[in-house]
Amino acid sequence: MKLSIRPFVLGIALCTLIGIVAFGLAKIPFFLSLHLSPLILSVLVGMALAPWYKKSGQIGIVGVLWCGKRLLRLGIVLFGFQVTLQSLLGVGVEGFLIALLVVAGIFTLGSYLGVKLLGLDRETSMLIACGSAVCGAAAILALESLSKTPAHKTAIAVGVVVLFGLLSMFLYPLVYEAGFIPLSPLQEGIYTGATLHEVANVIGASANLPKEAQEAAVIVKMIRVILLVPLLLLLSFTILKHRERGSNEVAIPWFALLFLGAILLGSLSFFPSWLRSLLQSGSLFSLTLAMGALGLVSDFSKLQGVGAKALALGAILWGVLLFGGLGLVKLLA
Repeated sequence: MKLSIRPFVLGIALCTLIGIVAFGLAKIPFFLSLHLSPLILSVLVGMALAPWYKKSGQIGIVGVLWCGKRLLRLGIVLFGFQVTLQSLLGVGVEGFLIALLVVAGIFTLGSYLGVKLLGLDRETSMLIACGSAVCGAAAILALESLSKTPAHKTAIAVGVVVLFGLLSMFLYPLVYEAGFIPLSPLQEGIYTGATLHEVANVIGASANLPKEAQEAAVIVKMIRVILLVPLLLLLSFTILKHRERGSNEVAIPWFALLFLGAILLGSLSFFPSWLRSLLQSGSLFSLTLAMGALGLVSDFSKLQGVGAKALALGAILWGVLLFGGLGLVKLLA
């Protein structure tokens, strides 16, 4: 037993160290200005250490894999405490419909174009499509946990989504100020929440909008986050079946149902605010360690021939979000 516990603890300690570094980097003004969360910085630190980790013989790999799988699912469940049902009522039926069309449309389009047009494998296409459609890296991690995708595919999907999310975050305020987007302030908020990749991107891009528009942006974004649950459930029963030949068993994403349960529990009027804050911090901590584990086990030799195609898919979906989302908001909001 002692022989099995030591590498387990060592792996967790290594991921924790990466997480601490990521939290430290996130407080540096440069990274603060980019709105880069510890979650994103952790995968970057992990990827930077990946060559060393491979040469080391992957010490503590049992604990690292535990962080990348079990701790990941815990973080996704706790992420549900960032949303309340009451907050969703502020954007009405129109905001929900726009979010639904964005999630369904972008995921379907990305999954199809990645394979049929660009020749990407289905897993990478779906990961990029999911991250673009729902909520960036957190959505990619949720789908990765369901589909058991190789770490290098998950890493490149995260990189693509982060890149175009940052691009939008800096572009939107500029075009708003220049008057290039013919929307009211409230519509701008809905548009921002419906089309940006990460929650942090939405917060950064809407910072100069009126308070009502900022709230609308975050609420629409949170609706997209909630839609991750039915998306994962649908995929578990239609696409992501166990790969063993002749097996009819499907992987039910119980963590997605627990994520929904967290939203419902956190929406209760008597739920303590201090506990909500604690659980939100637990989510960030868990996901940050999971991203560090993901970066550590990334195999860069397997990225050859995939990077350019993955970027192309991310660019196509970014363009559809940019212009298609504008059309949806003009039509429905």
